[in-house]
Amino acid sequence: MKLPSLPSLTSLVWPLIVAGSLAALLYMTISLKADNIELTKKMDALSKQVTASQKVNTENNTLTEKNNKADKQLMKDAGRSELLFKKPTLIERKINTSFDLYMQEFDK
Repeated sequence: MKLPSLPSLTSLVWPLIVAGSLAALLYMTISLKADNIELTKKMDALSKQVTASQKVNTENNTLTEKNNKADKQLMKDAGRSELLFKKPTLIERKINTSFDLYMQEFDK
């Protein structure tokens, strides 16, 4: 009794290669779409964070400019030590007024 012959190996290899390649391409496509969706969500979140940080930076720049101006005025007032001996009450009032304004802005 003779066994039926099996198909040749080369006739089975090519369909398996094609089927495997198609499966790999399908997996890659699904994986890339999922990654793109996740990346889009992360980019949107990052964009919101950048916008928020720009807003905070703008506010901080404004406050820094105000503080620098107040600091310069305090330094200017402190440099008038010679006048303190000539007119102590006038300089004392100016320094106190300047310091009070500085503290009011600092409390904000």
